[in-house]
Amino acid sequence: MTIILIIIIIFFVYNSKLFNNMVITGKNGEKIKIYNIEKLKNIEKINNTDIMLEDTPEFSISFYKPDQSFAISIMSKNFGDSRQKSEKRFLEILGISSKEACNLKVTLGTPVFVNAEYAGGNYGLSFCLPK
Repeated sequence: MTIILIIIIIFFVYNSKLFNNMVITGKNGEKIKIYNIEKLKNIEKINNTDIMLEDTPEFSISFYKPDQSFAISIMSKNFGDSRQKSEKRFLEILGISSKEACNLKVTLGTPVFVNAEYAGGNYGLSFCLPK
């Protein structure tokens, strides 16, 4: 019985997000620890370089391996509300604070067919001060 309990505990710890982190390089070369996104459930590996982390009717969040950057695409006409929801989800997926997120390479925008008023811009994360 004790051996079974130990095996269950080891399995839980091994599969816990706390022990499945990865380190990526931020904007200024700093190392940032995030959840290992390649081991998360419900991701879609598009090819060898792109991973779709979240794809909803309102927004999508993807990761580009070669330069370790993230793209958030707002797919709703309600740009402000969808932006807030996508940013919240972005932090949850990566398991980081907003301060840590500000050091990541993140583009946030919307296509012209969704919202011509906001299309073409890189708005970044709303909680990060412009540099």
